[in-house]
Amino acid sequence: MRKSPYLTPFLLLLAGAGAGIAGVWPIAALLIVAALGALLLIQLSVTAQTRALRTQADALDPNTRLRLKPLRVALDQIHQTADPQARAGSTLAAEVNEEAERVFASCVRALEIRERLNKTSTDPATDETIARIDESLGKAEATLGELRAHLAKGLDGGAQAAEAESALRESIGRAQSLSLGIAETTEFIRPGGSLPS
Repeated sequence: MRKSPYLTPFLLLLAGAGAGIAGVWPIAALLIVAALGALLLIQLSVTAQTRALRTQADALDPNTRLRLKPLRVALDQIHQTADPQARAGSTLAAEVNEEAERVFASCVRALEIRERLNKTSTDPATDETIARIDESLGKAEATLGELRAHLAKGLDGGAQAAEAESALRESIGRAQSLSLGIAETTEFIRPGGSLPS
């Protein structure tokens, strides 16, 4: 399991809170500012990756881009909901953004491979691979929709916020598994578009 980049800011915030409770205000302030700075750097990195990914997605042929459109819409809706919360210091919202981006990136790579297979491969196993990619795209759309729904519930607050946060963490776990599954589905394809013998 990979380490979340949001762990460091979270730990800095905890240390800052501990220093504040202990009455060491200058250190508490410094740790909290460092945590917010780390979150800002992570968000800037995610923004740069998003721009690069969108450029890569725009290079796909029009039919392939149509397959990607529902995923892009879901990703945009997640960003609209999560970005303000992530800027306000919510590590959970930032994690949702990161995982949604990772799922979208996996789908873009899978669609690039699907496009290449359609054009170049005559191998009978190609149809099976394309079917697995299409199935993964359907799962990705459902997962992004689930993330979006749980995110909206979890950020509303109220009595069900803890329950929604737990469901959101489960959705994040499913998104991580899905990204890995898509990568595994497509990683064995050779650069020329052919399947291994």
